[in-house]
Amino acid sequence: MKIRIEGNLKELEKVRKTIESFLKNYSSDEEGIFALLLMVDEVVTNIIKYGYREMGGEIWLQVLYQDGEVEVLIDDQAPPFNPLQHPQVDMENRLQKGFTHGFGIQVVRTFSDSCEYQQLDHGNRLIIRKKLA
Repeated sequence: MKIRIEGNLKELEKVRKTIESFLKNYSSDEEGIFALLLMVDEVVTNIIKYGYREMGGEIWLQVLYQDGEVEVLIDDQAPPFNPLQHPQVDMENRLQKGFTHGFGIQVVRTFSDSCEYQQLDHGNRLIIRKKLA
């Protein structure tokens, strides 16, 4: 399944509904689907806010399901940025200090089974993999 969206936060609901509907055809693992939607939401939000700096640009998502594993490819044309090189975040410490943002990359690290970054000629690709029950 493929989705193309404009880099606008209003598009997030479309992404969530489309991916959730697709995955429910294959799995009843509601917790796993929720975790995957949360990861995608965080990545797409970061692309819009920090990659495109809320000035717009396209984002392409491809969702594949095979043998109980979901693979989500997220492509953008923002300046090169490898989120996996970003340092680990102590989420508990940040929450105790009152921070309410800066958790997106850590969410992906925590809930994915694996993730991979690729720098493309035209931008970035993040691949998130997660097994569903």
